[in-house]
Amino acid sequence: SSTAPARFGASGGPAGSSQYGVAGGGLVRIATSGATTVEGVISADGLPGNNYSTNQAMGGGAGGSIYVTAAALNGAGSFSAKGGAGSVNTSNKGGGGGGGRISLVHVGGTFTYSDVTLDATGGTATSAAVAGAKGTAYVKDTAANTVKIFHGFSYPDADFVVDSWTIDPSATNQYCDTTLASTATPSV
Repeated sequence: SSTAPARFGASGGPAGSSQYGVAGGGLVRIATSGATTVEGVISADGLPGNNYSTNQAMGGGAGGSIYVTAAALNGAGSFSAKGGAGSVNTSNKGGGGGGGRISLVHVGGTFTYSDVTLDATGGTATSAAVAGAKGTAYVKDTAANTVKIFHGFSYPDADFVVDSWTIDPSATNQYCDTTLASTATPSV
């Protein structure tokens, strides 16, 4: 889910019938009862596609999942669940892997969130190949009872009761879960 992701990124498409695709991003789960400081990069990126031969190009792996729950979240680091770029050769081009999911649930802290510090972009592609779609980035501050959405968000059939729901201008990939019944009524 967008609020509690728990899946690895899918592998990229293989270049030939006897080849395996490149790896998708991993699954990062961090749960702390105390304050957490992030100064580096926590990454679950998909790998870029490889060229198998002169006429075959692989797709990039999809971004994985990052799910952090912490008492307070501090620091100046970043979180990345990017899709890998598709490979390019003389005849064929591989598609980009889709972006993964990032969910941070915390009780206050000084971490500054933006579409740069929370990167779930899809992998690039060239020519007729298709780039990967953006993933999702969800941040909930339980002390302030606020939610911030960066990149995309997949709305489940649930009611979100918060004091503030902010959607960053970078969040262009908003949709309701496609498995919902036509009678579903998600709300904020």
